Amino acid sequence: LFGSGALFVRRAVNLAKPKLMWLGISLIVVGLILIALMAFWFEMLWFDAIGYSDRFWTFLFTRLGIGLSGFLIAGIVGYLLASGTGKHLRKTLTYISAIVGAVWGVVAWDRSLLFFQGVETNTFEPLLGLDVGFYLFTLPFLDSLFWPALFIAVVCLLAVLLLRENEGVINVDRAFQVPHPRLLIPGASLALALVFAYGQLLAVFHLLYSELGVVMGPGWTDVHVRLPALLTMGAIFITAGLLPLWPGFRGRKKPVRPWP
Repeated sequence: LFGSGALFVRRAVNLAKPKLMWLGISLIVVGLILIALMAFWFEMLWFDAIGYSDRFWTFLFTRLGIGLSGFLIAGIVGYLLASGTGKHLRKTLTYISAIVGAVWGVVAWDRSLLFFQGVETNTFEPLLGLDVGFYLFTLPFLDSLFWPALFIAVVCLLAVLLLRENEGVINVDRAFQVPHPRLLIPGASLALALVFAYGQLLAVFHLLYSELGVVMGPGWTDVHVRLPALLTMGAIFITAGLLPLWPGFRGRKKPVRPWP
């Protein structure tokens, strides 16, 4: 299938025939699907033979459930951040965000399973007084959320800053003659600021693994310097994200003159 598909694609490129191109791509896709189905079938038979079929289905449904949840939640976030940009641009950002969420779900399904199945250990760490189970089951899940959230926030902010949709056409309008709703850019910047503040909060938890001292663990500098600095930076990010929402900070809207 792969060889035939590649041959059809090559002939389609040489002869400029779209139908051959689609035929070749279809054969390659069918081959990939067959390989995936065979791998799935063999794994299912193996786990059933050794008496662990429940484990197999738990892992499978967890991956599907977390992937679908990430797809839906990230898509909703992207839709809200792009609300008011235009029909096609909003759809594009929603699809990009949803795909990122689905990829996160497929990659981080095991950390999600740890989070939902986590238990308390009744042993507490000395820095923040949190249960050790938080670091074993919850923190890895929280860490996995940061980079997808940062990617979605950055993409949406750049899109609302640089792109404009006019009569269904998305382009980079240097003069910004097609304005966005007044709160669209401040809302996207607030989302990015909240993600940065979230990163500072995660860094606070990771102080427990500090390697700055003679031994691993939080030292004097971590407790008395880095911890207050991280909390202060988190507050600064949140404040900076909220300020553009205040009309007095944005000021009066001035007319924009087109570039010469």
